[in-house]
Amino acid sequence: MNTSLKAKRVSNYVVQKEGPSKGKTYFVYNITGPADEIKKFINSPNQKLYPRKCKVTGTPQIHTMYIDPLRKENQLYLKDDGNYTLDQSETREDLGVLSALRDQAPELVAGYTEKLVEKAFGSGQTSASQLAGFAQPKLSVVEPKSDGTDSDLGDVE
Repeated sequence: MNTSLKAKRVSNYVVQKEGPSKGKTYFVYNITGPADEIKKFINSPNQKLYPRKCKVTGTPQIHTMYIDPLRKENQLYLKDDGNYTLDQSETREDLGVLSALRDQAPELVAGYTEKLVEKAFGSGQTSASQLAGFAQPKLSVVEPKSDGTDSDLGDVE
């Protein structure tokens, strides 16, 4: 179920401590929304186990390995188990259409990619070479923007 809560990606870090998460990149999202929904979020099972908040502002956070490649801000989705996750349905649809166009109508890929990039990043934010690269499937490495010291990490392994 969609909520009014918003998750805005603000940083990321690579876990340095020994354990199963060592070397994995986590993305940090600040959570905002109506006070009653924030309270429900804070009292959700995962937040009770792994409470996260910004050390500076006290804003509740989610630290997750999930990233929405096309959006820095997502609605939160309330799952049946009472926990929250990023609603990435719009991005899945956009990328699904792009994938289908590659297979079924490759001549439309460039035009759709341009519209998709404008929608995701804003008009005039990319060059022709960036658009061409976006249209081609390729792997990239996400470099951390933070070492995690700006967040209360609690007991992250």
